[in-house]
Amino acid sequence: MSLIELIISMAISGIVLSMIIIIISNASHGFRRTNDEVNLQLEAQTATNQLTNLIMEASQIDPSSNLLSSPLDKKYVVTYNASKNYAILFVKDKNSLFLIDTTGNADAVPYSEEIFKKQYLMAEFVEDFTISGYSTNKVTIDISFALGEDTYSVSKSIKLRNAK
Repeated sequence: MSLIELIISMAISGIVLSMIIIIISNASHGFRRTNDEVNLQLEAQTATNQLTNLIMEASQIDPSSNLLSSPLDKKYVVTYNASKNYAILFVKDKNSLFLIDTTGNADAVPYSEEIFKKQYLMAEFVEDFTISGYSTNKVTIDISFALGEDTYSVSKSIKLRNAK
């Protein structure tokens, strides 16, 4: 083998290896993107089902601005009866939706890091969350999720079975 043949074969090998690396990189990026999309859809479906079950049995839903640390955060109090309340808390800086058992007085729940250790995490990757129409017996929940480059939004109308 001459030196020129060796250089040509190394150049061809370099080109082939570069192509293989590019193909593997693109496949990995596609897998990651598809995985993020599936995770968002599963998170959205789970959160929507949990919210539907929670809200459907409620007698009343009220927005509350008490004890929120940021104007971007949102809190909705779901009332079942005089002694059973839950608070749905959207915390923007954590991109999370929490469920807090506030039996008794819904506004007695302090907004602190300690509360995040005691309540139930309903959903992650939440970009925005609203409940509208809470003055009627039919409410609409709107949730937007974001993970990486992917976004996913859900809007669902729920009828309150026990509305007053």
